[in-house]
Amino acid sequence: MDIDSAASTPILHLAPDLSNAQYLRYELTALAYHLKGKGLGPGGLELGDAAQTSQLRAAGSPAPSPELPAPDFTALVIGPGGGRDLASALVFGAARVDGVEINPIIADIVMRDRFREYSGGIYTNPRVRIAVDDGRSFVRRTRERYDVIQASLVDTWAATAAGAYTLTENTLYKPSRRSTITSIT
Repeated sequence: MDIDSAASTPILHLAPDLSNAQYLRYELTALAYHLKGKGLGPGGLELGDAAQTSQLRAAGSPAPSPELPAPDFTALVIGPGGGRDLASALVFGAARVDGVEINPIIADIVMRDRFREYSGGIYTNPRVRIAVDDGRSFVRRTRERYDVIQASLVDTWAATAAGAYTLTENTLYKPSRRSTITSIT
């Protein structure tokens, strides 16, 4: 989906059970989930026994790994757009994912209506809550704590391509002093 002349977000064709989205475990944008599992955050799955690992691999599923976060963690996705980062969090076992989308047209008309079936209902998944808001404002106001916070390429390239940020400091990725973020992975 094109947002402006230089920004877009893919709408993934997802199965409601995310069975066709397991490849997201190997995407670069999933790095935070792998780092969290390596002890940079709480949790981490324990390796199963050799028989269990072999059965999972034979079935085409990734084997349990200490690099993956423990199930039942919480995640915040700033700028979920077409749902890729929401799906990543769910594939890794998030118990709850909060998404903050600034564009109400994307959240309500595109993802909850016209592309709901195509996207596997990712915005209406029972483990997903979507807020239409500015990401930084949401983070400042919320009392929630998150195990993983993800903001993958949420800035538009239109202004960057025009040179608008050449002499300015982009504070989009910096938590404010009052932020509830204690650490970002």
